[in-house]
Amino acid sequence: MHSKDTLSQGIRWAVLGKLLGQIISWSSTILVIRLLSPADYGIVALASAPIGLFSIICGLGLDEVIVRKKEIDDRYQRRALGALVLFNGLFYVLILLLSHSYASYLDAQQLQLLLPVLGLQLLIGCFSYIPSALLERQLQIRAITQVEVTALIVGGLCSLLLAYNGLGVWALVISTLANQLTRSIGLSLAARPQLMPSFAIKPLLSDLGFAGNVLANKVVWYLNQTLDDLLIGKLLGQQQLGYYSVGKNFALLPLQKIAGIIHQISFPSIAHSETSDHSRDLILKGLSLICFTTFAVFFGVAAVSEPLTALLFGAKWLDVASVLALLSLLMPVKTINNFIGTATSALGHPGVRLRSQLIILATTLTAVVLGYEQGLERALQLLLGGHYLILPLLLINYCRVLPVTLLEVTLIGGRHLLVSLTSFAFCMFVASGASGPLWMTLLLNCFIFGSSYLILARIFCRQDLSRLFSLIRHRHID
Repeated sequence: MHSKDTLSQGIRWAVLGKLLGQIISWSSTILVIRLLSPADYGIVALASAPIGLFSIICGLGLDEVIVRKKEIDDRYQRRALGALVLFNGLFYVLILLLSHSYASYLDAQQLQLLLPVLGLQLLIGCFSYIPSALLERQLQIRAITQVEVTALIVGGLCSLLLAYNGLGVWALVISTLANQLTRSIGLSLAARPQLMPSFAIKPLLSDLGFAGNVLANKVVWYLNQTLDDLLIGKLLGQQQLGYYSVGKNFALLPLQKIAGIIHQISFPSIAHSETSDHSRDLILKGLSLICFTTFAVFFGVAAVSEPLTALLFGAKWLDVASVLALLSLLMPVKTINNFIGTATSALGHPGVRLRSQLIILATTLTAVVLGYEQGLERALQLLLGGHYLILPLLLINYCRVLPVTLLEVTLIGGRHLLVSLTSFAFCMFVASGASGPLWMTLLLNCFIFGSSYLILARIFCRQDLSRLFSLIRHRHID
């Protein structure tokens, strides 16, 4: 079992690293967005969808198998690497074969060239799975954080330089490859795994059951993240997809960073917990910290979405404001599901998590299909309402196998939702008649939401607030 000091230090490094990474991501992305067009982001979103799906499939679920195993010897590492190299190579060939048909179906011939180039991620990324898992199982979060921040810097500078020089969509493609290459090299140097693959992969079949469930979870999760892109691109066109993609990327930025922390810290900690009481304690404390931070961040972004979009992106991106607001209000549901689902998999029940992912996927597809004829905003409104309606069903599914009760989880999430929703409504009411420069409106909204949230949190979420300050000041969780 990992020590309390190791766990707390891991959380601190993860939080600080993700915060720094987010600053880098936001800074470079904002500058690049001002240089590129919505159509550029739309075409990259269409190209990235199948590449991301293939990369998850080619991971084979081996990363979580390695994290959960008590012992990993050199022979197992070599066989796992052999399986990864084999499957990633085969799927890259599949991309080459399917690129023409995919481009024709979406009526975007540029994809025929973009897909093979962007697909090089598979060949580069297959060398990152094992070192990342080895570092995670030992909670070497500092090393992972340093590599990821470096990769973000390299990718951000690359995209900015290429966009400034007029390369358009290729600035996004090449920067993605640069990020992946930097990450794979950095993780390998930090973990020093076995780099000579062995293709005698038959002994890995003993882990096929757990790995298969993990893989199915990841595939359905990814479909939840990308099928809406494909539907919107097909039904509403690349321009609307560009607005949606940018709004979604900015709404997802906090979730992507928080999700990384969730997986890196909670999965190995819960997986190696010695007793049910210890698992329960980790889940409840983790959930309270996650709800406290994510509800504040996401509802806060929604409260300032209009002046933020106008100030950062310029006039051609004003349609992003409503997308960013609606998706930000949706993100807390995804974060809660991500954390509880990770805990469920860590305790050996990935099939339970898979059922929840399928429910979310069905909700997403239904909302987009029903709402697209009335426009992008209507589809997002249905998506938002649907996710909050199914949240109780998801929690019931998880709590059947977790050492926590539905009432405990509901009380934690409910009080943070109440505080955030009240602060958001108060901010919208007070700031609705505000006028003046955009920067002043943005600061006013931030102040109104932030101050009201802290006051209400002090009343209704005192214990969670104290726990967060304890983690920051004393490097441990009370």
